[in-house]
Amino acid sequence: MRRDERFREWCPHAVVLDGQMIGHAGYHGPPGVNANQSPDAVEIGYTIEEPWRGHGYATAAATELLRRAEERGVRHYVASATPDNEPSLAIIRKLGFRQTGEAIDEEDGLELVFELERVAPGARFNQACCTTGALSAQAAGAAASGSSRRRSSPRLPSS
Repeated sequence: MRRDERFREWCPHAVVLDGQMIGHAGYHGPPGVNANQSPDAVEIGYTIEEPWRGHGYATAAATELLRRAEERGVRHYVASATPDNEPSLAIIRKLGFRQTGEAIDEEDGLELVFELERVAPGARFNQACCTTGALSAQAAGAAASGSSRRRSSPRLPSS
């Protein structure tokens, strides 16, 4: 990992709330390093520690990862979760991901694999992409509106 300069740009981040690390979120590596080995896709992942789960922090972190990757020109995303991880599956689906397969993870065993493709700005209308984009925008808006119920929102360090 250290030999590939791209990993520095796509490394994990601490999720910080009120100056305290409450989890981490990041990419499994640069584009091409993902469960499907899709050359143009990045895989996102996130973990929020137990006391802070259920407050929208994982959704906010995942939304921020998508935003940051999109700023770098990425429009294809992969996420995976074990079949029994209902909270993570709910986040993945809320963000507009669709299940495209299954994979065996060395640590977690069976995982469901999901993908999301967003339309590039200025691209021609494509109903499948636009539907996904609308769901993603709705999820991002929900995450943002939910932050007003909390004392503060978690943040990822600036990249």
